[in-house]
Amino acid sequence: MTKKQLEYFITIATTKNVTKASQKLYVSQPALSSHIKQLEAELNTKLFIRNHRNIDLTPTGELFLVRARELLMHYQKVIDEIQAFSKSQEAKLRLGFMTGNIYRNIPDLLVNYKQTSPSFGYSISNTSSSKIFEGVKNHTFDIGFMLSFYDDTKEDPFDGLAYEELITTSIYAVLPNIHPLASKKSLTFKQLTNETIINIGLEYAPYNYEYIIQNAKNFNIHYKKTIYSNDISDALNMVRSHLGICFLAMGLLPNPMSHLTFIPLKEQLTIKFILIWDEHYLAPHHHQLIKHIKNNFSTTSPPL
Repeated sequence: MTKKQLEYFITIATTKNVTKASQKLYVSQPALSSHIKQLEAELNTKLFIRNHRNIDLTPTGELFLVRARELLMHYQKVIDEIQAFSKSQEAKLRLGFMTGNIYRNIPDLLVNYKQTSPSFGYSISNTSSSKIFEGVKNHTFDIGFMLSFYDDTKEDPFDGLAYEELITTSIYAVLPNIHPLASKKSLTFKQLTNETIINIGLEYAPYNYEYIIQNAKNFNIHYKKTIYSNDISDALNMVRSHLGICFLAMGLLPNPMSHLTFIPLKEQLTIKFILIWDEHYLAPHHHQLIKHIKNNFSTTSPPL
């Protein structure tokens, strides 16, 4: 059974006429009929019922039409994957990094890996987590470093992409030490209504931005004022200066941080810092880099 035979069969099945199929395929009728006879002999069954003018599919032919289309689709998919795979081996590894100061020792790990693998080359682009996710899906990034909300209700949270968790943490309320609520062991959103909120921009801390907006709607909370910042360090300094409070993922922050109190929220949300890639697209030797980062990644934050 060949690709050509499958294409011939599908064309005859859809036109229901050998003459029309012959004209469409630019193949002589005898040659076309010969290919179909070979196909039927291999399958040991009749695929067509031949009438005076047209031909119809047998029940077996109807089933084979579905499977023949699936085979051709799979055939093209294999070609596309092999070509993409070959291209990924020749080019530099394209890394997508989410904007922010959460990468610990990853830059050092890349340098160390290159020293042990001189042929290893890479490029780095900084963007938002959502764009990294789409980039890995569309193969504009080979490996992504991004933040993700953890949703344990989804069986496949990343649409079939492979991922490795580097950090798992939760959202905390960040208050100045002298804040009236600083002695609390935990807080609810309702306790923080009428506070001035320092919100970090979507590009810099998407989990923070979406968390504040979503929970304000869910609990019908009206904050006194919202101040926007494009830098986590600036936001923390604003809290130190008693300009407001903020919500941040504790495990993703630099430390130590003086004059600040971190209090867990009862409305917990889990955040993960992950490596993400397409298992079918990434070259096998690049999996060594993923293993290198996983085994040597530092969970200790650098000082602010």
